[in-house]
Amino acid sequence: MAMVLAVTVLLSGCHLNGSEGPQALQGLEQSAVDSEDKSLLILSTIEEQHAIVEGYKQRYPDITVNWELVKNEAMMERLAERPFPDLIIANNGLAGQLAGLDLFEDLNLPEYEGSHSITKQWYPGLPLAPFLSMNGQSLIAIPKDYPMFATFYRADLMERYGFPSEPDALASYMEDPQQWLEMAEALKAQGHYIIGFPSDVLQISTKGRGFFDPEGNYVRNDPELAKLAEVMFEVERKKLAAFANIWDEKGQQALRDDSLIMLYMGEWGLDLVKQWDPEHADQWRMTRLPFHAYAVDGGNSFWMMRSGTNKEAAWRYIAFSMEAEAPYRESLASWKWMGSMGEMWPSPLDEEASTLWMQSMQRPVQVGYTGEQLLQDIEARIRKEMGADLRVLQSMIE
Repeated sequence: MAMVLAVTVLLSGCHLNGSEGPQALQGLEQSAVDSEDKSLLILSTIEEQHAIVEGYKQRYPDITVNWELVKNEAMMERLAERPFPDLIIANNGLAGQLAGLDLFEDLNLPEYEGSHSITKQWYPGLPLAPFLSMNGQSLIAIPKDYPMFATFYRADLMERYGFPSEPDALASYMEDPQQWLEMAEALKAQGHYIIGFPSDVLQISTKGRGFFDPEGNYVRNDPELAKLAEVMFEVERKKLAAFANIWDEKGQQALRDDSLIMLYMGEWGLDLVKQWDPEHADQWRMTRLPFHAYAVDGGNSFWMMRSGTNKEAAWRYIAFSMEAEAPYRESLASWKWMGSMGEMWPSPLDEEASTLWMQSMQRPVQVGYTGEQLLQDIEARIRKEMGADLRVLQSMIE
């Protein structure tokens, strides 16, 4: 992680050669792009979206769009090389690393009014914290697609054993960790499981939290999370987990065998689940997460380079893309959950902290060991092993 921070600091020190809001966008003429360079270079971790690119070029025929595909792991190095892109479309998993770079345009400037577009139009009520600069002063990213972390379950089996089967009713029932535990016990007695591994309890609970707040303080140690750590211990002690990984054949067979009847992943996963278990495809449903948890799983965001030679064209592309994908975005069940997302704050240290967190989840549960002790031990380990990087992080914020 020290290497990642070194690259972050290096890139943040670079000065590379140097959006409309809803109302301003309507008043622009197609030929009003002011840059002498009529090309738009998009650096992306996803394949070119040909339909959107072609639609954009039809609306703005004087702009040439060049799309460069880059792997997630190569993004940071590519940003230090010429030609510098005008616009980045990056996997949301890179948000922590990108947020540490002082390279991006403030999309809250009057010519963009990005915050207004996000919270009032594109994702009503969505908290802006994941898209802000390290000091919280600038909006540096626009969520392109923001798939929610969701629960998938067998509605027929929920109904058979007397549990809520409708999505909203089941989600409300699972808000109470004790009720979720009782359901896990009752269904296990019938040969069914509602979680793959004990550690998934805290994975569900923390995915929308991040690790640090805007001041660089550690945020995964509080009484609420300690109670959920106790739920995790109960799952392990009572053997309530299937120990099935849905990404391998054994785990997928557990779905077909009615063994694993509930799982948790991005809302993009519903079609996958139906492919894995075609016999029961009509019985799989999706709802929000247990424990009042809300999180994103996957997706991509736009980042506009401050050094870009064609910022107006870049903002026009963002606005056009969001307009083109609005029907799909608004059709998703998660559309109504956006305002419930927490104030997650990505940082360049998330990847290393996540590794230490997951390693700590693998330790055997000792008799008398409490959820509070687990969280204290993890925090102590992170502070000890990441001390130097944490000091760098706090200096970047200041």
